[in-house]
Amino acid sequence: MNFFIFICKIICASEFEYTAISKDSLSIDYNYLEISYEIGVDDQVKKCFDKLEFDIEDERKEEMIKITSFYYKKIQEYTNNESDTFLAYITTLICYFVYRNNEFDIKRYRPELLFNLITFKKFFEFCKEDKNMKSNIKDILLKLTTYRLQGKNCNYDEWWKQDYNSLKKKYPEICTNIENSSNRDNKIDIAVLRNIVLKKNSYETKSYLFGENLICATHEYHFGFFLSLKCMFLLGKKNEYFTLESLTKKEIINATEISEFTPEATSYIDKSFEKMNFESYKKITEYVSEPIFRKI
Repeated sequence: MNFFIFICKIICASEFEYTAISKDSLSIDYNYLEISYEIGVDDQVKKCFDKLEFDIEDERKEEMIKITSFYYKKIQEYTNNESDTFLAYITTLICYFVYRNNEFDIKRYRPELLFNLITFKKFFEFCKEDKNMKSNIKDILLKLTTYRLQGKNCNYDEWWKQDYNSLKKKYPEICTNIENSSNRDNKIDIAVLRNIVLKKNSYETKSYLFGENLICATHEYHFGFFLSLKCMFLLGKKNEYFTLESLTKKEIINATEISEFTPEATSYIDKSFEKMNFESYKKITEYVSEPIFRKI
């Protein structure tokens, strides 16, 4: 956390360039804290666990709900409460992948993970409010989703150069669904997270490694995780416009596929950030870090 605050100070004070760091350097190689916590079970979080029907033992599930409730409540103290349902679901999904690994101490929380979840939520809010960032995210998500529909010979870097409007003509349903989901009410994003179903027995070795990545990830990586979930939901309904009925249909996805897809999504975010000028990136940093600075 202190590392991130230090970087934020530098960015706000100088011509600092985006580095595309996907891991918090103070939460890897045993450079992290673990602190005991006391908090009751949050009803919203419990509903998320019940709705998502994770393939975990009851005893472990109870402990997961407790620690997820702690992160959820703490994140709320620093962020906009308009999207509590979204926050509950995304925190639940991240904590599931992290604490599904029994090697992580579920009785103690990690301040660095809490900090990076707070900055993720603030970044999510920024993407809903800022006109330029909203446009960037729509472009990233459209390219991410449509790239997955191409053959194996499609070049990743070349696809990134595709024009948004030309892709919109070719994939009108996907593009319209993405544009409709950019509204601040988050109803589509919530429906996406609520109706994702992880395929049974798909939590393998790669998924455990993915949990290790998530527990020390920056907010860009967490956002890449969210985009990968959203992209897979969009792919499942690629030939239809979202309706109240279609949004409630379950989309079965593979945990291993998510772990492979998230770095790709994060790389698209990095590409977008690298094109930003200093003032634009400074604006993001100030917005994301403001509530933390205010409470220090």
